[in-house]
Amino acid sequence: MSTTTIQLQQIDLSAIDLSEKWNLHPFLPAEPPTTLTNSIEAIGLLHPVILKKKGKARFQLISGRYRFKVCSTLVPKKKTLPALILDDRLSLKQVLRILLEEQLLSSPLSPMELAYFFSYCLQSISIDNAAEYFLPLLQEKPQSHKIQQLLLLLDLEPKLQRSVHHNKIGVKTAYELLKLPTSDRETLHNLFHEFELGGGKQKRLLALCSELAARKEETITTLLTGKEYFSIFAHREMNKPQKLATLLALLQNNLFPQSLSMETKFQDAVRQIKLPSTCSVDHSPAFERDEIYLTVRFSDLSALVNNSSAIKNITEKN
Repeated sequence: MSTTTIQLQQIDLSAIDLSEKWNLHPFLPAEPPTTLTNSIEAIGLLHPVILKKKGKARFQLISGRYRFKVCSTLVPKKKTLPALILDDRLSLKQVLRILLEEQLLSSPLSPMELAYFFSYCLQSISIDNAAEYFLPLLQEKPQSHKIQQLLLLLDLEPKLQRSVHHNKIGVKTAYELLKLPTSDRETLHNLFHEFELGGGKQKRLLALCSELAARKEETITTLLTGKEYFSIFAHREMNKPQKLATLLALLQNNLFPQSLSMETKFQDAVRQIKLPSTCSVDHSPAFERDEIYLTVRFSDLSALVNNSSAIKNITEKN
């Protein structure tokens, strides 16, 4: 690609056609931020848009939708704007590389944005070619299965895509959600949003619901509309953290009913030991192993050092 295929020119706004074909940011608000408008009004456009020739006197917008909108509608005095013009002889692969590198200059692309980017790539080149050509630019090994995985995200509903884009749902959790029916994805997504769950609690809720629903041979949506679960959601006195804790405990108990009895016996035994308040005892998740865990809190490092001999004696005997 030579420098003669990219030229900086001042282009009449009326000669520019807007297309969603190159849009890597379908999740952004429709209106540009006021900070951008104020900046362009005050000092002009510092970062040229990217256009591709489209015939003799027309151009297609490749990158810079917000900048174009500000100049064409929000700043009335603007008639032209500076633009980098791509020669119409450039291949789609070359245009996509310019688009990707221009985007990476400002910030990394989200997994959803990358999914859209590679969907554009595969319109003209093979997945193996796309992996070899573009993944190294993202500091990734040129393995086509990475692109295949990203493209799966496009099967998510728009609400879930936005949540993945804004990192409100982790990518690994999103792939697990894709294994579920649409209604179950919607149900869980609503719960993630309602209880403002982070990644760890999302995974736990998803795992408990999926396993219990599979055991009962019903959907997660049907499971959670049961009376005992609905009563938690409708409870007027519990706050959100209390509702979440109650929901997770109920799911855990219904999935492992024997664990409730074991938990009660365990806590009774711990209370009988009458440990000081600086000590706490826990067991392995769902009593999967026999080990127990003793946590001792010291006021500072010196207190730990002073008691190190006693700790060694206890652990050596064990």
